[in-house]
Amino acid sequence: MLVVDDSLAVRNYLCSMLERFGIEVVTAETAEEGVRYATSSAFGCVLMDVLMPGIDGFEACRRIKAKRANVPVVMLTSKSSPFDRVRGKIAGCDSYLTKPVDSAQLREVVGRHIAIA
Repeated sequence: MLVVDDSLAVRNYLCSMLERFGIEVVTAETAEEGVRYATSSAFGCVLMDVLMPGIDGFEACRRIKAKRANVPVVMLTSKSSPFDRVRGKIAGCDSYLTKPVDSAQLREVVGRHIAIA
């Protein structure tokens, strides 16, 4: 699984939870880096922050889906308005999680896209 977030604390938090589920995690600090990883390697799922410097998560999702339409992208953000959810769907995201994410919610959403032990 690929985790893309500009916050080291958030990346570490998500990695610790995902690794407890038995999921191998690769991280990226920027959306651009996340797009490069997601389009050049096989990932079962991408967990993408929305608000990042440079291109945002919506644009990164569009770029990933343009090259790898079958890779599930889960948007992760503190913005939970219906408008943001619509923007995510238009960008091609498969699921949407609002920060702060708890372990059970993360497991349920990620489990829709990849097998969890």
